[in-house]
Amino acid sequence: MHLDKAELQHKTNMAESALKARSEFLANMSHEIRTPIHGVQGMLEALLSSSLNSKQHELASIAMQSADALLGIVNDILDFSKIDSGNISFEEAPTNLAEVIEEQVPMFSRLAKEKGLELIISTTALNSKTFIADKLRIGQILINLLNNAIKFTKEGKITVDTKCTRYGKGRYRVKLIVTDSGIGISEQQQKIIFSPFMQAENSMQRRYGGTGLGLTIVKQIVEHYGGKIEVSSNIGIGARFTVTLTLDDANAGAIAEKACGHDYSYTPTRQELSTLKALVVEDNEINQLVIKEQLREVGLPSEVAVNGVEAVDKVKHSLAEKTPYAMIFMDCHMPVMGGLEATQKIRALGKQTKDVPIIALTANVLTGDKEKCLKSGMNDFIPKPVGVSRLKECVFRHLSKQLQGRTTVLKDPA
Repeated sequence: MHLDKAELQHKTNMAESALKARSEFLANMSHEIRTPIHGVQGMLEALLSSSLNSKQHELASIAMQSADALLGIVNDILDFSKIDSGNISFEEAPTNLAEVIEEQVPMFSRLAKEKGLELIISTTALNSKTFIADKLRIGQILINLLNNAIKFTKEGKITVDTKCTRYGKGRYRVKLIVTDSGIGISEQQQKIIFSPFMQAENSMQRRYGGTGLGLTIVKQIVEHYGGKIEVSSNIGIGARFTVTLTLDDANAGAIAEKACGHDYSYTPTRQELSTLKALVVEDNEINQLVIKEQLREVGLPSEVAVNGVEAVDKVKHSLAEKTPYAMIFMDCHMPVMGGLEATQKIRALGKQTKDVPIIALTANVLTGDKEKCLKSGMNDFIPKPVGVSRLKECVFRHLSKQLQGRTTVLKDPA
Protein backbone atom coordinates (compact mmCIF):
# COMPACT_ATOMS: atom_id res chain seq x y z
CA MET A 1 0.00 0.00 0.00
CA HIS A 2 1.47 3.33 -1.05
CA LEU A 3 0.85 6.47 1.04
CA ASP A 4 1.31 9.84 -0.63
CA LYS A 5 3.23 12.61 1.14
CA ALA A 6 0.13 14.55 2.29
CA GLU A 7 -1.51 11.45 3.77
CA LEU A 8 1.73 10.46 5.52
CA GLN A 9 2.02 13.97 7.00
CA HIS A 10 -1.62 13.79 8.13
CA LYS A 11 -1.00 10.44 9.88
CA THR A 12 2.17 11.82 11.52
CA ASN A 13 0.26 14.88 12.77
CA MET A 14 -2.51 12.67 14.18
CA ALA A 15 0.03 10.46 15.98
CA GLU A 16 1.81 13.50 17.42
CA SER A 17 -1.42 15.11 18.64
CA ALA A 18 -2.53 11.77 20.20
CA LEU A 19 0.81 11.57 22.07
CA LYS A 20 0.46 15.19 23.18
CA ALA A 21 -3.12 14.60 24.36
CA ARG A 22 -2.03 11.50 26.31
CA SER A 23 0.83 13.37 27.98
CA GLU A 24 -1.41 16.32 28.87
CA PHE A 25 -4.07 13.96 30.25
CA LEU A 26 -1.47 12.19 32.44
CA ALA A 27 -0.14 15.51 33.67
CA ASN A 28 -3.62 16.91 34.42
CA MET A 29 -4.67 13.73 36.21
CA SER A 30 -1.50 13.81 38.29
CA HIS A 31 -2.28 17.43 39.20
CA GLU A 32 -5.85 16.53 40.22
CA ILE A 33 -4.63 13.62 42.38
CA ARG A 34 -1.86 15.65 44.08
CA THR A 35 -4.39 18.11 45.57
CA PRO A 36 -6.23 15.57 47.78
CA ILE A 37 -2.92 13.85 48.64
CA HIS A 38 -1.77 17.22 49.98
CA GLY A 39 -4.80 17.19 52.30
CA VAL A 40 -4.18 13.61 53.44
CA GLN A 41 -0.46 14.15 54.10
CA GLY A 42 -0.97 17.49 55.82
CA MET A 43 -3.63 16.18 58.20
CA LEU A 44 -1.63 13.03 58.99
CA GLU A 45 1.45 15.16 59.67
CA ALA A 46 -0.64 17.27 62.08
CA LEU A 47 -2.07 14.12 63.68
CA LEU A 48 1.39 12.58 64.18
CA SER A 49 2.64 15.72 65.93
CA SER A 50 -0.29 15.60 68.41
CA SER A 51 -0.46 13.46 71.57
CA LEU A 52 -1.32 9.91 70.47
CA ASN A 53 -0.98 6.61 72.25
CA SER A 54 1.48 4.11 70.75
CA LYS A 55 -1.19 2.17 68.80
CA GLN A 56 -2.70 5.35 67.31
CA HIS A 57 0.79 6.59 66.40
CA GLU A 58 1.56 3.28 64.68
CA LEU A 59 -1.69 3.39 62.66
CA ALA A 60 -1.18 7.05 61.65
CA SER A 61 2.44 6.28 60.67
CA ILE A 62 1.31 3.42 58.40
CA ALA A 63 -1.27 5.72 56.78
CA MET A 64 1.47 8.35 56.27
CA GLN A 65 3.74 5.75 54.61
CA SER A 66 0.89 4.82 52.25
CA ALA A 67 0.26 8.48 51.42
CA ASP A 68 4.01 8.91 50.72
CA ALA A 69 4.00 5.83 48.48
CA LEU A 70 0.94 7.12 46.60
CA LEU A 71 2.61 10.49 46.07
CA GLY A 72 5.71 8.67 44.78
CA ILE A 73 3.62 6.88 42.14
CA VAL A 74 1.84 10.10 41.13
CA ASN A 75 5.20 11.88 40.85
CA ASP A 76 6.51 9.06 38.64
CA ILE A 77 3.50 9.42 36.32
CA LEU A 78 3.85 13.21 36.25
CA ASP A 79 7.58 13.02 35.53
CA PHE A 80 7.09 10.39 32.86
CA SER A 81 4.37 12.46 31.18
CA LYS A 82 6.75 15.43 31.13
CA ILE A 83 9.57 13.29 29.70
CA ASP A 84 7.20 11.77 27.17
CA SER A 85 6.15 15.20 25.92
CA GLY A 86 9.73 16.55 26.03
CA ASN A 87 8.84 18.98 28.82
CA ILE A 88 10.94 17.76 31.74
CA SER A 89 12.53 20.82 33.34
CA PHE A 90 15.91 21.22 35.04
CA GLU A 91 16.85 23.99 37.44
CA GLU A 92 20.61 24.20 37.15
CA ALA A 93 22.29 25.78 40.19
CA PRO A 94 25.44 25.27 42.27
CA THR A 95 24.85 21.96 44.05
CA ASN A 96 26.84 20.08 46.67
CA LEU A 97 26.25 16.45 45.59
CA ALA A 98 27.68 15.02 48.82
CA GLU A 99 24.95 16.95 50.71
CA VAL A 100 22.25 15.80 48.28
CA ILE A 101 23.26 12.17 48.96
CA GLU A 102 23.62 12.65 52.74
CA GLU A 103 20.09 14.15 52.88
CA GLN A 104 18.71 10.76 51.74
CA VAL A 105 20.66 8.74 54.33
CA PRO A 106 18.21 8.97 57.31
CA MET A 107 15.19 7.77 55.29
CA PHE A 108 17.05 4.86 53.64
CA SER A 109 18.89 3.90 56.84
CA ARG A 110 15.48 3.46 58.48
CA LEU A 111 14.14 1.39 55.56
CA ALA A 112 17.30 -0.79 55.51
CA LYS A 113 17.18 -1.28 59.30
CA GLU A 114 13.53 -2.41 59.10
CA LYS A 115 14.65 -5.21 56.72
CA GLY A 116 17.81 -6.01 58.69
CA LEU A 117 20.07 -4.78 55.86
CA GLU A 118 23.41 -3.00 56.19
CA LEU A 119 23.60 0.34 54.33
CA ILE A 120 27.04 1.81 53.58
CA ILE A 121 27.23 5.21 51.87
CA SER A 122 30.49 6.92 50.93
CA THR A 123 30.59 10.47 49.59
CA THR A 124 34.33 11.07 50.23
CA ALA A 125 35.12 11.54 46.52
CA LEU A 126 32.63 14.42 46.30
CA ASN A 127 33.53 16.25 49.53
CA SER A 128 34.10 20.01 49.14
CA LYS A 129 33.12 19.90 45.45
CA THR A 130 30.19 21.85 44.00
CA PHE A 131 28.66 21.25 40.57
CA ILE A 132 26.10 22.93 38.35
CA ALA A 133 23.11 20.55 38.54
CA ASP A 134 19.48 20.21 39.58
CA LYS A 135 19.60 18.84 43.14
CA LEU A 136 16.02 17.49 42.94
CA ARG A 137 16.75 15.54 39.74
CA ILE A 138 20.06 14.16 41.09
CA GLY A 139 18.19 13.22 44.27
CA GLN A 140 15.63 11.40 42.11
CA ILE A 141 18.37 9.23 40.59
CA LEU A 142 19.56 8.13 44.01
CA ILE A 143 16.06 7.68 45.48
CA ASN A 144 14.98 5.43 42.59
CA LEU A 145 18.14 3.31 42.72
CA LEU A 146 18.12 2.94 46.51
CA ASN A 147 14.39 2.18 46.60
CA ASN A 148 14.95 -0.63 44.11
CA ALA A 149 18.03 -1.94 45.95
CA ILE A 150 16.14 -2.15 49.26
CA LYS A 151 12.97 -3.52 47.63
CA PHE A 152 14.79 -6.42 45.92
CA THR A 153 17.22 -7.29 48.74
CA LYS A 154 16.16 -9.68 51.52
CA GLU A 155 19.49 -9.94 53.34
CA GLY A 156 23.04 -8.65 53.17
CA LYS A 157 24.06 -5.11 52.36
CA ILE A 158 23.61 -2.17 50.02
CA THR A 159 26.44 0.23 49.22
CA VAL A 160 26.51 3.63 47.56
CA ASP A 161 29.94 4.65 46.33
CA THR A 162 31.05 7.81 44.54
CA LYS A 163 33.90 8.63 42.17
CA CYS A 164 34.97 11.93 40.66
CA THR A 165 37.58 12.60 37.97
CA ARG A 166 38.49 15.73 36.01
CA TYR A 167 37.11 15.74 32.45
CA GLY A 168 38.60 18.73 30.67
CA LYS A 169 38.70 22.28 31.99
CA GLY A 170 36.05 23.05 34.61
CA ARG A 171 34.26 19.71 34.12
CA TYR A 172 34.06 16.46 36.04
CA ARG A 173 32.96 12.90 35.40
CA VAL A 174 30.97 11.88 38.47
CA LYS A 175 29.99 8.27 39.17
CA LEU A 176 27.26 7.07 41.55
CA ILE A 177 27.48 3.31 42.10
CA VAL A 178 24.66 1.50 43.92
CA THR A 179 25.34 -2.18 44.70
CA ASP A 180 22.99 -4.65 46.41
CA SER A 181 23.06 -8.32 47.42
CA GLY A 182 19.49 -8.90 46.26
CA ILE A 183 17.65 -11.25 43.90
CA GLY A 184 19.57 -10.04 40.81
CA ILE A 185 18.36 -9.32 37.29
CA SER A 186 18.34 -11.83 34.43
CA GLU A 187 20.10 -11.05 31.13
CA GLN A 188 16.74 -10.85 29.36
CA GLN A 189 15.40 -8.45 31.99
CA GLN A 190 18.54 -6.27 31.75
CA LYS A 191 17.71 -5.59 28.08
CA ILE A 192 14.32 -3.99 28.89
CA ILE A 193 14.91 -2.63 32.39
CA PHE A 194 15.15 1.01 31.26
CA SER A 195 12.11 0.86 28.94
CA PRO A 196 8.89 2.48 30.22
CA PHE A 197 6.25 0.17 31.73
CA MET A 198 8.17 -2.94 30.60
CA GLN A 199 9.62 -4.02 33.93
CA ALA A 200 6.23 -3.53 35.60
CA GLU A 201 4.82 -6.18 33.27
CA ASN A 202 7.29 -8.75 34.52
CA SER A 203 5.69 -11.11 37.06
CA MET A 204 8.61 -10.61 39.48
CA GLN A 205 8.10 -6.84 39.35
CA ARG A 206 4.34 -7.21 39.84
CA ARG A 207 5.01 -9.11 43.05
CA TYR A 208 7.12 -6.20 44.31
CA GLY A 209 4.90 -3.37 43.04
CA GLY A 210 5.80 -0.04 41.39
CA THR A 211 4.97 1.85 38.22
CA GLY A 212 7.86 0.51 36.15
CA LEU A 213 8.80 4.11 35.36
CA GLY A 214 11.56 4.79 37.89
CA LEU A 215 14.52 3.58 35.84
CA THR A 216 13.16 5.22 32.67
CA ILE A 217 13.09 8.55 34.50
CA VAL A 218 16.62 7.93 35.87
CA LYS A 219 17.87 7.20 32.33
CA GLN A 220 16.36 10.45 30.99
CA ILE A 221 17.92 12.52 33.79
CA VAL A 222 21.31 10.84 33.34
CA GLU A 223 21.24 11.45 29.57
CA HIS A 224 20.44 15.14 30.18
CA TYR A 225 23.79 15.36 31.96
CA GLY A 226 25.68 13.76 29.07
CA GLY A 227 25.95 10.51 30.96
CA LYS A 228 24.87 6.88 30.97
CA ILE A 229 23.48 4.26 33.33
CA GLU A 230 24.75 0.67 33.24
CA VAL A 231 23.66 -2.46 35.05
CA SER A 232 25.76 -5.47 35.97
CA SER A 233 23.97 -8.39 37.64
CA ASN A 234 23.63 -12.12 38.19
CA ILE A 235 20.50 -13.95 39.40
CA GLY A 236 20.68 -14.62 43.13
CA ILE A 237 23.90 -12.65 43.64
CA GLY A 238 22.75 -9.03 43.40
CA ALA A 239 22.96 -6.03 41.09
CA ARG A 240 25.19 -3.02 40.53
CA PHE A 241 23.92 0.16 38.88
CA THR A 242 26.59 2.62 37.74
CA VAL A 243 25.50 6.15 36.85
CA THR A 244 28.02 8.38 35.09
CA LEU A 245 27.34 12.12 34.84
CA THR A 246 29.33 14.90 33.13
CA LEU A 247 29.00 17.99 35.31
CA ASP A 248 30.40 21.51 35.28
CA ASP A 249 32.43 22.65 38.27
CA ALA A 250 30.59 25.47 40.10
CA ASN A 251 33.88 26.81 41.56
CA ALA A 252 32.65 26.20 45.10
CA GLY A 253 32.85 29.78 46.35
CA ALA A 254 30.59 31.84 48.57
CA ILE A 255 27.76 31.98 46.02
CA ALA A 256 27.82 28.22 45.54
CA GLU A 257 27.76 27.57 49.28
CA LYS A 258 24.83 29.96 49.64
CA ALA A 259 22.89 28.13 46.96
CA CYS A 260 23.52 24.75 48.58
CA GLY A 261 22.52 25.49 52.14
CA HIS A 262 19.97 27.71 53.89
CA ASP A 263 20.50 31.23 52.60
CA TYR A 264 19.18 32.94 55.70
CA SER A 265 21.66 34.32 58.22
CA TYR A 266 19.11 34.98 60.96
CA THR A 267 16.75 32.42 62.51
CA PRO A 268 13.48 34.06 63.67
CA THR A 269 12.12 33.07 67.09
CA ARG A 270 8.52 31.89 67.62
CA GLN A 271 7.98 35.07 69.65
CA GLU A 272 9.02 37.23 66.67
CA LEU A 273 6.91 35.22 64.21
CA SER A 274 3.87 35.46 66.49
CA THR A 275 3.83 39.26 66.02
CA LEU A 276 3.39 38.84 62.25
CA LYS A 277 0.60 37.40 60.10
CA ALA A 278 0.41 35.63 56.76
CA LEU A 279 -2.40 35.47 54.21
CA VAL A 280 -3.24 32.07 52.72
CA VAL A 281 -5.10 32.43 49.40
CA GLU A 282 -6.63 29.01 48.64
CA ASP A 283 -10.08 27.92 47.44
CA ASN A 284 -9.88 24.29 48.64
CA GLU A 285 -11.19 24.02 52.22
CA ILE A 286 -9.00 21.04 53.14
CA ASN A 287 -5.88 22.76 51.81
CA GLN A 288 -6.81 25.89 53.80
CA LEU A 289 -6.87 23.78 56.98
CA VAL A 290 -3.62 22.02 56.10
CA ILE A 291 -1.61 25.18 55.37
CA LYS A 292 -3.05 27.08 58.37
CA GLU A 293 -2.15 24.13 60.62
CA GLN A 294 1.36 23.88 59.14
CA LEU A 295 1.95 27.63 59.59
CA ARG A 296 0.68 27.35 63.17
CA GLU A 297 3.32 24.68 63.76
CA VAL A 298 6.00 26.97 62.25
CA GLY A 299 4.75 29.74 64.58
CA LEU A 300 3.28 32.15 62.01
CA PRO A 301 -0.38 33.22 62.50
CA SER A 302 -2.44 33.28 59.31
CA GLU A 303 -5.75 34.32 57.75
CA VAL A 304 -7.50 32.83 54.71
CA ALA A 305 -8.89 34.28 51.47
CA VAL A 306 -10.85 31.93 49.18
CA ASN A 307 -9.97 33.60 45.86
CA GLY A 308 -7.93 36.39 44.29
CA VAL A 309 -10.62 39.06 44.65
CA GLU A 310 -10.96 38.41 48.38
CA ALA A 311 -7.16 38.38 48.70
CA VAL A 312 -6.83 41.84 47.12
CA ASP A 313 -9.61 43.16 49.41
CA LYS A 314 -7.95 41.70 52.50
CA VAL A 315 -4.57 43.20 51.57
CA LYS A 316 -6.23 46.63 51.02
CA HIS A 317 -8.00 46.32 54.41
CA SER A 318 -4.78 45.30 56.19
CA LEU A 319 -3.00 48.37 54.77
CA ALA A 320 -5.85 50.66 55.90
CA GLU A 321 -5.71 49.12 59.39
CA LYS A 322 -1.89 49.47 59.40
CA THR A 323 -1.54 45.72 60.06
CA PRO A 324 -0.04 44.55 56.74
CA TYR A 325 0.63 40.90 55.95
CA ALA A 326 4.27 39.83 56.31
CA MET A 327 3.85 37.06 53.72
CA ILE A 328 1.25 35.81 51.24
CA PHE A 329 0.83 32.18 50.11
CA MET A 330 -1.01 32.18 46.80
CA ASP A 331 -2.68 29.24 45.07
CA CYS A 332 -2.43 29.74 41.31
CA HIS A 333 -5.65 28.10 40.12
CA MET A 334 -8.78 29.55 41.76
CA PRO A 335 -12.26 30.56 40.63
CA VAL A 336 -13.29 34.27 40.35
CA MET A 337 -9.65 35.45 40.17
CA GLY A 338 -6.54 33.30 39.90
CA GLY A 339 -3.25 33.73 41.73
CA LEU A 340 -1.30 35.33 38.88
CA GLU A 341 -3.81 38.15 38.37
CA ALA A 342 -4.25 38.64 42.14
CA THR A 343 -0.47 38.99 42.55
CA GLN A 344 -0.30 41.68 39.87
CA LYS A 345 -3.18 43.61 41.50
CA ILE A 346 -1.58 43.34 44.97
CA ARG A 347 1.78 44.58 43.61
CA ALA A 348 -0.04 47.55 42.06
CA LEU A 349 -1.54 48.67 45.40
CA GLY A 350 1.50 50.77 46.29
CA LYS A 351 4.95 50.87 47.83
CA GLN A 352 4.08 48.69 50.87
CA THR A 353 2.92 45.76 48.75
CA LYS A 354 5.83 45.88 46.31
CA ASP A 355 8.16 43.98 48.66
CA VAL A 356 5.82 41.62 50.53
CA PRO A 357 6.94 38.02 49.80
CA ILE A 358 4.29 36.27 47.68
CA ILE A 359 4.79 32.50 47.45
CA ALA A 360 3.06 30.43 44.76
CA LEU A 361 1.39 27.25 46.05
CA THR A 362 0.26 24.91 43.31
CA ALA A 363 -0.23 21.22 42.61
CA ASN A 364 0.46 21.93 38.94
CA VAL A 365 4.21 21.53 38.47
CA LEU A 366 4.42 21.49 34.68
CA THR A 367 7.17 23.26 32.75
CA GLY A 368 6.63 26.99 32.52
CA ASP A 369 4.42 27.27 35.62
CA LYS A 370 7.27 28.54 37.80
CA GLU A 371 8.26 31.08 35.15
CA LYS A 372 4.65 32.33 34.88
CA CYS A 373 4.44 32.73 38.66
CA LEU A 374 7.72 34.63 38.93
CA LYS A 375 6.83 36.80 35.93
CA SER A 376 3.55 37.83 37.59
CA GLY A 377 5.54 39.23 40.52
CA MET A 378 5.73 36.27 42.90
CA ASN A 379 8.95 35.69 44.86
CA ASP A 380 8.99 31.92 45.17
CA PHE A 381 7.22 28.72 44.18
CA ILE A 382 6.37 25.69 46.33
CA PRO A 383 4.72 22.68 44.68
CA LYS A 384 2.00 20.87 46.66
CA PRO A 385 1.94 18.76 48.73
CA VAL A 386 3.94 21.03 51.05
CA GLY A 387 5.64 19.53 54.10
CA VAL A 388 6.11 21.54 57.32
CA SER A 389 9.92 21.51 56.96
CA ARG A 390 9.78 22.97 53.43
CA LEU A 391 7.23 25.58 54.50
CA LYS A 392 9.35 26.51 57.55
CA GLU A 393 12.48 26.88 55.40
CA CYS A 394 10.53 29.14 53.02
CA VAL A 395 9.12 31.30 55.86
CA PHE A 396 12.55 31.69 57.48
CA ARG A 397 14.25 32.50 54.18
CA HIS A 398 11.79 35.26 53.28
CA LEU A 399 11.21 36.75 56.74
CA SER A 400 14.69 36.52 58.29
CA LYS A 401 15.93 39.73 56.62
CA GLN A 402 13.06 41.95 57.76
CA LEU A 403 13.08 40.45 61.28
CA GLN A 404 16.85 40.81 61.56
CA GLY A 405 16.52 44.43 60.43
CA ARG A 406 13.83 45.02 63.05
CA THR A 407 16.02 43.46 65.79
CA THR A 408 19.01 45.60 64.77
CA VAL A 409 16.90 48.78 64.95
CA LEU A 410 15.59 47.81 68.42
CA LYS A 411 19.07 47.02 69.71
CA ASP A 412 20.70 50.09 68.20
CA PRO A 413 18.15 52.92 67.97
CA ALA A 414 19.22 55.91 65.89
